[in-house]
Amino acid sequence: MPFINRHVERARLEAFSRDVRGGVVERHLALVGPRRIGKSRILDDFLSGTAMPGAPIAVARLAMDGASATLQTYLIEMIRAVVAAYSRRAGRPEIGPAATTDELAAEAAVLDPGLATAIAGALRLYRTARPDGHQVFMAATTLPEEAARATGIPVIVLADEFQHLLDVASYAPFRAGRGGPASKAARENVLKAFRTAVERKPGVGWVVTGSSIRLMGEILGAGSLMGRFDVLEVKAFGPQETRQLARAIWDEQGIDFEEEAADRVDVLTLGHPFYADV
Repeated sequence: MPFINRHVERARLEAFSRDVRGGVVERHLALVGPRRIGKSRILDDFLSGTAMPGAPIAVARLAMDGASATLQTYLIEMIRAVVAAYSRRAGRPEIGPAATTDELAAEAAVLDPGLATAIAGALRLYRTARPDGHQVFMAATTLPEEAARATGIPVIVLADEFQHLLDVASYAPFRAGRGGPASKAARENVLKAFRTAVERKPGVGWVVTGSSIRLMGEILGAGSLMGRFDVLEVKAFGPQETRQLARAIWDEQGIDFEEEAADRVDVLTLGHPFYADV
C-alpha cells in the first residue's frame, strides 16, 4: 500500500530518533490506534528510511504478538531483531527468521566484536536448560542496551502490538501456581520488570504500537509504566488523504478512474486506510 500523509507521526519518530542518538530519552514513544489503521505501515516507512548503510542508529523490528509466546521465544526473537538491525545498518542482507543460533552468532561476529560478545552472552542463556525465567526476560529486554553500549551505536526497538508483552505473565516467575489466566498481579510484575530494564537507559529507545486501545491505556496510563511513554494516537485519514491514497493505488495498478470514485472511497471507508486499500 502506498505511504500517504502521516507527517505528524513521522516527524515525531524522527524527533524521537534524534533524542535517542543524543543520549538518554526522558520517555519512550507509543503509537496507539484501532487495528489496521496503519501503525505498522508507519513503522515500516520509518525503518526503510533509517536502515541505510552507515546510518547513525540501528533499528530493531520486533513483532511482540509472536515473540511473547514464551520467555525463550522472546529472547531468541530479540536476538534476531538486534542482529538484523545491525546487518541492515551495515548494508548486509538481513538474516532470515529461520537462521540458526550458530548463524546468528556468526553474523554478529562479522558485524562488530562488541555486538558478537553481547549476542554470545544472550545465546548462552537461550541454550541453557531450564534457565531462570526472570533472567531470560531481563536479558531479552536489555539486549538492545547491551548492543548499544558494546558498539557505540544507539538502538531503537520497534515493538509492534506491545500489549502482547503481558502474555509472558503466564510463566514463572511472574505468576504463582498453575492453570488459569495470569492474574493482574502477575501482569503488573511483567511491567515492573520491563520498566526496570528500559527506564532512562543510554543509547536505546522503544517505540511501541498497540491496537487494543483499552488495554494499552491500562498498560501505559496506570501502574508501573505510567508516564514512561508519550502516547500518540494514530487516527483515520481525512477526506483529502483518503482520496490521495485511492488515486495512488489506482495509479500503481494502472487503473483508469473518475474523480468521483475517490470521493466514494472516502464515504465508504470513513478514512480508514486499510479499507480504502481493499
